[in-house]
Amino acid sequence: MEAAAGGHYGAVKFLVANGAAKHRKNILGSDSLHLAMQAVEEASEAVMAGKRGATRRRERATKALHLLDDRSLFACAQDGDLRRVR
Repeated sequence: MEAAAGGHYGAVKFLVANGAAKHRKNILGSDSLHLAMQAVEEASEAVMAGKRGATRRRERATKALHLLDDRSLFACAQDGDLRRVR
């Protein structure tokens, strides 16, 4: 969960490939997907604020989010999430 919260793509990729439980919740009720979404939001805010390195951080956090989001292509298309459909 810490890897997802930090937007660490490489660590998330390793953990998912080795069978980490993606849907386990922490004591606050958040799972890895929710934490990764928060990491993308925080990185996006940093980009808007013009912080150095924020664009790269947002890209890594987004890639980590996509690793954890196991929705079907059909569901993504219905939601209009064209990035996942491509």
